[in-house]
Amino acid sequence: MPAGNITTIDRLKRLQDIRELTEQGKGVYEIAKETGMTLQTVQRNLKYLDELSTCDINASTLSAKRGEIYIEALEASREAREQFEKYKANDKPAIARTWFISWLDSLRLRMTLFGLDSVKVGAFTQINQQYNAFEPDKIDHDAGHKLAEMLKRSHEDKLIKKVESEKIQ
Repeated sequence: MPAGNITTIDRLKRLQDIRELTEQGKGVYEIAKETGMTLQTVQRNLKYLDELSTCDINASTLSAKRGEIYIEALEASREAREQFEKYKANDKPAIARTWFISWLDSLRLRMTLFGLDSVKVGAFTQINQQYNAFEPDKIDHDAGHKLAEMLKRSHEDKLIKKVESEKIQ
């Protein structure tokens, strides 16, 4: 076998050795000397290990992060909508348009989080089929509690506005 061509098993063994030596606190030069690899090979493998660790997220961690992002996107969406309505009511269309675009961007983010950005909305049955094809994400207790509080607050705000507008009339 020519130099530079190694089997997958040999490559995995190299990566494992490099990971172990890194965890022991050894630097690039020490790893290269101990393994007999060039500095460039060690650096390339360290970069590859770093990329692998970035991709190593389990489903529950991903779900929790998605829940956190969803709540923040929901808050941003609510704020952008409120600002849009405020400036629209004050007859400031340029500023209102900016907030409207922010509101739409936050909606797009929420759609992307749940994979709805790739669905062609020719009919609602397509969306329903996508929902039925996958088990919905679950969020942890804290994220669920925050979401519930936000929904309650939003509903209460709408009711207060409705009652106030009825009093005025």
